[in-house]
Amino acid sequence: MNAPYTAQESGSDQLPYFTKSKKFWGWVAAVSGIMVVASPFLGIAGTVVGMLRTFEGIGQQADKPVPADLADGISVALLTTAWGLVISSIAVPVFVVALIIYLKRNKSLRTMLVENPPG
Repeated sequence: MNAPYTAQESGSDQLPYFTKSKKFWGWVAAVSGIMVVASPFLGIAGTVVGMLRTFEGIGQQADKPVPADLADGISVALLTTAWGLVISSIAVPVFVVALIIYLKRNKSLRTMLVENPPG
C-alpha cells in the first residue's frame, strides 16, 4: 500500500498541505503541553483551597466539628485533584501523538524542500 503523500511523488504541490498540517500539529502539541504542565498545579491549588476551607470550618466550631459542615471543603479538594488527574491523563497522550506527527511533518517538509527547492 502506497503512502498518500511521499516526498518523491508529491513535489511542491503538496507543500501547502504539509505546511498547514505542521502548523496545526505544532499548535496541538503546544496547547496539550501547557495542559500537561498546568493541570497538576490547578489540581493542587484546588486541593489546598479545599483543605483550607475544611480547617477553617474546624476552627470556627467551638465544640466537635460536624462532618456535614466539613464536607464542602473536602469535596472541593477531592474534585479538583480528580479533575487535575483526568486532564493530565488525557493531555499526555495527546501531547505525545501531536509531537510525533509534528516531527514527521517537519521531516517531510525538509525532504520536499531539499528534493524540490522552491523557485
